Amino acid sequence: MPYLPRMHTRLQWMMGHRAALAALLIGADWLTKIGAHLWATPGVPTPVLGDVLRVTLLANPYGPLGIALGPLTTPLFGTLSVLGALLAWRWWRHPLPGYGALFLTCLFAGAMGNGAERIWLGTVTDFLDLGWGTTRWATFNLADVWLVLGITFGLWPASLPTPATVVPTRTSSEQSPYKML
Repeated sequence: MPYLPRMHTRLQWMMGHRAALAALLIGADWLTKIGAHLWATPGVPTPVLGDVLRVTLLANPYGPLGIALGPLTTPLFGTLSVLGALLAWRWWRHPLPGYGALFLTCLFAGAMGNGAERIWLGTVTDFLDLGWGTTRWATFNLADVWLVLGITFGLWPASLPTPATVVPTRTSSEQSPYKML
């Protein structure tokens, strides 16, 4: 088992209240999507932090990172989102060590944020446009951020060093049952 640093008391409290945290993350995703629909013009970039962060409202009828499977895109990715959320919820109900609860909470919130919208509307609202000049990342939303954070929290403990096992060693006088005179 990898070494996990002692979690901060506030983080422990938050993980004890996973449902409230998941609702907060899903609510933040949906509120930002509603805000993007109210204040942004579809397809027109609006600078937020200069040219680094822009709001560009897009309706993504495709899967993650623009994967298109024709008419199967919405049913397939909608079903995968719901199944992923149900699986995360099943694992999430049981206590997990370390950052496992945060990992599943973020995955659950991201899958529900995008999955419910894809099933309800047939598209996912993407509006965060990150990059520099003409070099841009794919437009995304907060549910995508929660998914990436969940994966990061899931993989992070595996990258931590395991604590060294201390094996007691004998001194030269302890190795022999005969004492030296």
